[in-house]
Amino acid sequence: MAIEFRTGEEITKKITGKDLEKLTMMLNDAWGSFKMIRNPQILLNRFRSGQLFVVGYDNKKKKNDENNNNDNNYDNKPISILETMLIRNDKIEIPTDATYDRLTNQGLWISTEDSFYAKGKHEILVLVDITSTKGYGSKTLQFAINHIAMNTNIEHVLTFSPYTVKVQKWHIKLGAELTENIIKMARPGYCRRSHPSDRPEDVNPLSYSKLIKEIS
Repeated sequence: MAIEFRTGEEITKKITGKDLEKLTMMLNDAWGSFKMIRNPQILLNRFRSGQLFVVGYDNKKKKNDENNNNDNNYDNKPISILETMLIRNDKIEIPTDATYDRLTNQGLWISTEDSFYAKGKHEILVLVDITSTKGYGSKTLQFAINHIAMNTNIEHVLTFSPYTVKVQKWHIKLGAELTENIIKMARPGYCRRSHPSDRPEDVNPLSYSKLIKEIS
């Protein structure tokens, strides 16, 4: 499958109502009631917040079929989304009071200047969530890391992923490093686990900063 990635203004200029509906459904299916998006307009507002987003599209052309009304049967349908928040902090870590709601303005997103974390010595890009159809999350994240390294001045990149063994292994395989930073109850209500030691409501950020430096 050929994948086209879009970032920044390219997303807001080209996105369609059908795209927003597809992405909203994808996010709601993946995260359930933890971060339910009530309607596509909320997602569009996120894109307009000025924060970095990456959306992956299936660039494979479909055969036109006037009798097929399946919402998935259209060209360039979205298959992945990476949501981030740029914050500032005096330490190179995510603040320990940074719950999902506090970090993302109750899931509505917000500019860095207007956020809770607008002041601090260091600029940190937080990879809040990556959501995709099966098999495309890693390609989306790899594109994002390269995009950040080659097109921005950001040096510090940390994940905000649930503290689970499966998620940690996935990020480490892609080049991230473990940190000692723990944010307790950062994702209250998120309870999906696959290992006895998983703490999905907590966050243990992983760092892509070394990889960013190597690429840039």
